[in-house]
Amino acid sequence: CFHGDITSLLHPGENEIRVIARNADQPNSRWYTGTGIYRPVWLYGGKGQYILLNSLRIRTLSIGETARIALRADTRLPGDVTFDIRDPEGSLVGSFSGKSGAVLEADIPAARLWSPATPFLYTCTARTGDDEVTETFGIRTLTWTAETGIAINGQHTILKGACIHHDNGIIGAATLEKAEERRCRQMKEAGFNSIRSSHHPMSKAMLDACDKYGVLVMDELTDMWTNHKNANDFALHFLDCMDTEIKRMVAKDYNHPCVILYSTGNEIPDMGTERGAQLNRHMCNLIHELDPNRFTTNAINGLLALGPKMGIVIRESGGSIR
Repeated sequence: CFHGDITSLLHPGENEIRVIARNADQPNSRWYTGTGIYRPVWLYGGKGQYILLNSLRIRTLSIGETARIALRADTRLPGDVTFDIRDPEGSLVGSFSGKSGAVLEADIPAARLWSPATPFLYTCTARTGDDEVTETFGIRTLTWTAETGIAINGQHTILKGACIHHDNGIIGAATLEKAEERRCRQMKEAGFNSIRSSHHPMSKAMLDACDKYGVLVMDELTDMWTNHKNANDFALHFLDCMDTEIKRMVAKDYNHPCVILYSTGNEIPDMGTERGAQLNRHMCNLIHELDPNRFTTNAINGLLALGPKMGIVIRESGGSIR
């Protein structure tokens, strides 16, 4: 997900807005990507005081007889923000007020916890001036140790997962909410409790479905870093774009309880080099800075990671680690 501010480009009267997808440089992927615009395009309008896009953030701090959550929203101008929390049935369980940009801690009594077995979803509506933004979220904790593995709400959880690409098979690459929900439901019914996005940041529609059905997610950033797998792939732009793409992925995922892991890449030849290790550490540090409550990994192919030792040609794009 990405967005741009077009305010300065508008003028009084009629305006024509064009959103163009250019996919002429081929080959640029190892799998079917489709072409054109295959995820929703929205036009947001606001005036005076409003909540900034993707700024409403909710996370669980602790659980017990009462659950404590952290709330934050940024507004265009300094001011107050009111947060209304509703339970899975839509009943108001609390209303809290704070300042724009400040973290507000709130207690939710007798909270119903989100997990793969009980995917309870709450709703948070943030209001300022005449504007309001609503997000769903789950109350759950996530811990991971070498001794006991992953735990959701303190309960040891075994991941039974599979990988999915972004397209919907014969109906194409367009992100259709019902199609995303259908395959998520089918995965759950087949006995899976987790999926990995191969090899792309997962769509909001699929994340919504995973929240609803209780499917855990490893969200993956990309299929390559600086080593090309096709002549016109993302390696041409990776060093210039990696920080921006990480920030977009984390902003998209932040409120989704289904997301437990970020993957910095898939079968990356760079991993077998000192520079690749530096790149990976840079990305992991940035992710943890933006979202300290989830974990990072990398989908490593041991043979590819050997890089030049296996006769793999390394072609690096320009740029530098920032």
